[in-house]
Amino acid sequence: MSVKYFGLCVAMIMSANTWAVDGVANPGAAPTAAPVVTPAPVPSKAPDIPPAIVDVELPAAFTAAQPNPLPVPDTNPSEPSKPPADILPYQMEVGSSFSKLSNGYANWSSLYVNAEMKLAKRNNIYLMARKENRYSKSDTECMGGFYEPIDDHFTAVVEASISPEHNFLAVRSLLGEIEYFGTNGWSGEVGFGRTEYNITIVNLLTLTAERSWGNYRVAYTRFQSFLPGVGAANSNQMQVSKYYGDRNWYGVTISNGNELEALSTTQVQSSHVRTLVFSGLHWLKPRLGLTYSLGNFRQGNFYTRNGIQFGLRQQF
Repeated sequence: MSVKYFGLCVAMIMSANTWAVDGVANPGAAPTAAPVVTPAPVPSKAPDIPPAIVDVELPAAFTAAQPNPLPVPDTNPSEPSKPPADILPYQMEVGSSFSKLSNGYANWSSLYVNAEMKLAKRNNIYLMARKENRYSKSDTECMGGFYEPIDDHFTAVVEASISPEHNFLAVRSLLGEIEYFGTNGWSGEVGFGRTEYNITIVNLLTLTAERSWGNYRVAYTRFQSFLPGVGAANSNQMQVSKYYGDRNWYGVTISNGNELEALSTTQVQSSHVRTLVFSGLHWLKPRLGLTYSLGNFRQGNFYTRNGIQFGLRQQF
């Protein structure tokens, strides 16, 4: 079945001009030790694209808004316990997003499709293909990864992506992560990723601590990005989620900090980024779910971006 989904992903990339997971915002990044280049003032009549700005995105596995699988809810002894509805081994989602930018910049939009195969407990394979339209340009990307249990407490995660055109998306990326599942709902992750852009390479270190209890989950992540020969920038992200029903959830993601940006082939600056995202998943039927996201993003003094995303998820 993994060969089936891989073939699907490749076919989507081959037909990228006609159509592109979880398109949720990238978190911002906290003060940087990198030399800061003073950004140019925003012109009175802004062009479609800021001069030579390349957004340095965080890897998808570190920015996905969907929490970990549903924790065991606290039940009232006076009420009979109700087992959750079955989670089937295969899921596929198709969706799109739209963002409106301030200061006269062109709007963003995207189309995406993703697929996931659950082989066993904590052993998943996932694939994603998307087409992004930004600054009146377009890019496609294909990404895939897997979760592999090491033992009862540790799980390894590996993820890679590639963009054929890479006008503004990363040329390629690779990341690895080790997750630890402790007792009393505590868990943590440490990961390292490397992302290559047209004019620079960004290395990323992440540290996450989270706690699940009852129908709630809270997670804190520290991002530390490094630009070889230039310096570093860091950011903080907080996620709070609540589960309801069998497998439904909604939550808020807040991030604040600095993000490295390339202003030309030789200059890099760190600009302040702030993100607020509300997202969730609601199963309309046992096999059909709706994913949604509404977010506000501030990218330094360049623009403010307000976005919305919807997707339909089918399990079988």
